[in-house]
Amino acid sequence: MDASRAQKIAQVLKDTKTLGKEIGKPVGGPAAAAASRAAIEATSRLPTGTMATTIMKYVMYFIATLLAIGLLVLAIDQWITPVFKRLPYTLPGIDKTQAFWSNSSNVREIIVGSPPVVGSSTNTYCSVLEGQPQYGISIDIKIEDEFRQTEIPTTGNKNDRIFFIIGSVASPKLQISLDNSINTVYIKSFSGADRADPKTVLIENVPVHSPFRIGVVVKPTYMEAYLNGKLYSTVKFATTKTALALVNQDRVLPPLAITIDNKAYGKGIKVMNFRAFGYLPSVEELLSRMNDLTPDSSFE
Repeated sequence: MDASRAQKIAQVLKDTKTLGKEIGKPVGGPAAAAASRAAIEATSRLPTGTMATTIMKYVMYFIATLLAIGLLVLAIDQWITPVFKRLPYTLPGIDKTQAFWSNSSNVREIIVGSPPVVGSSTNTYCSVLEGQPQYGISIDIKIEDEFRQTEIPTTGNKNDRIFFIIGSVASPKLQISLDNSINTVYIKSFSGADRADPKTVLIENVPVHSPFRIGVVVKPTYMEAYLNGKLYSTVKFATTKTALALVNQDRVLPPLAITIDNKAYGKGIKVMNFRAFGYLPSVEELLSRMNDLTPDSSFE
């Protein structure tokens, strides 16, 4: 063996040892990326580009499904029944309303104004309505007897089943009654010093034998009527005859407190959960509060 051949053999052996050492090290660069891609394709049986497209499709399907569910829930919340509580009106320090008649046993007359400072009183007072030229109220109602009450006159100013009054029986400022023949509710607001031009909203086809809620918002120039948290109708007052403001010693009267000519005009109708707003509640607030509608069993 000549010297040149021996030198070549020695170089081959050296290169072989060097290659053996390099096999255990990670490989970088374009060659490594190609090798990795080839390995993935070998195990998945799909080209890498096809796998990325497939994964992206699944992600888009998932996002589209979430959006569809969200739109469906929003539609239910808007047009069928409230799903979301829109505003935290009932949080301590935020809720500026006053609520009464939470139990059927404590449904009784309420006096507008603050309780006396000196001495104790068994009366119930509502301070947020005192002196308010604009205000709102809501009340839960159940009509237990929808049939004509024969003792109520069929003519005159009091020919309906009056079951709620703010003011007094003789001089109501706001009055809610049920037609003595059909299930139509009348909301009447009196205006002007002579009270000669009352405005009335008719709410037709109210539920019978199941609870529902009437809401009323009164401003000097108009009145809004709500059924189950949704705006039903609006009426305007004459410019010269604005709505009557509530003052100290006005009364809030439930059915049992309304007797005219020894006749119980509110017989067969029950009310609960009276809420007084000493401000103008928004449409959103009245709707969001529907989650506390009095259940049927509580009227018993």
